[in-house]
Amino acid sequence: MTDGASIDVVVRRLIGGPVIRTTPLAGGCIHDVRRLEFEDGSSCVAKVASGTDDPMLLAESVGLASLASVGLVRVPEVLGLESESGATVLLLEWLETGSSSDASWRSFGESLARLHAHVGEDRFGFDSDNFIGRTPQRNRWCDDWVEFNATHRLQPQIVQARDAGLLTEGDRIRLDGVVDRLDRFIPRHPHPSMLHGDLWSGNVVPMVDGGVAMIDPACHWGDAWSDVAMMMLFGGFSADCFEAWEACQTDREQSRERIAITQLYHLLNHLNLFGASYHGQAMAIADRLG
Repeated sequence: MTDGASIDVVVRRLIGGPVIRTTPLAGGCIHDVRRLEFEDGSSCVAKVASGTDDPMLLAESVGLASLASVGLVRVPEVLGLESESGATVLLLEWLETGSSSDASWRSFGESLARLHAHVGEDRFGFDSDNFIGRTPQRNRWCDDWVEFNATHRLQPQIVQARDAGLLTEGDRIRLDGVVDRLDRFIPRHPHPSMLHGDLWSGNVVPMVDGGVAMIDPACHWGDAWSDVAMMMLFGGFSADCFEAWEACQTDREQSRERIAITQLYHLLNHLNLFGASYHGQAMAIADRLG
């Protein structure tokens, strides 16, 4: 059965169908992503995976449901997740996109701050593992943020890059030195915040109603500065957004170093996913941290 036929079966099972128009969507670099339109004028999004990529859609649905359960930021509603003839289909609410404004970015920054201030856990991790891009991301619970970052974030990326020949022995020694001194750069017990986990500009959607939604999370509980670090890494967010978020923060201790550690993690992941073009940026952060 083709992906299109699998989608049709799942849609009829979950929504009732039928689909009258299917449009490929940009951003489906891992999965096949399509807009589905129905006779009543409504739409939804279908993401299709098969084989080894199936767990990624399950992790995405869990992350979106977790963010939705807190209720402080806008995310697409999960309409269903089912498998049919070797293909797994995730159906999501269609978000009508629009242009952003200074006001919408300020509102998003405030909403993100409220999400980060939410009290829900007293430890770091998540109930399940997930993915950062295609990379498996371990989320086993830790009482110590330093231990969590060393064990479940930086060391797995360093080992993967070393084994792939992307790091020299000297690189590995410098990076291991950063890991050994993590307690100098990040707090052991920051407030555990619900994090999006992969908050680059491609994972936020300005909407026609003036709001801003988040998509494609890699959720876990951790230091709020980690989401901001990813937002800063590749750009695309307005100064108003950062100012609105930071105005709500009471914990700014060593924020520069806290940002650098998370950015190092994401750059090492990009090194592992996309190759040597990210080597210089990753090692520059390691050298800056000394």
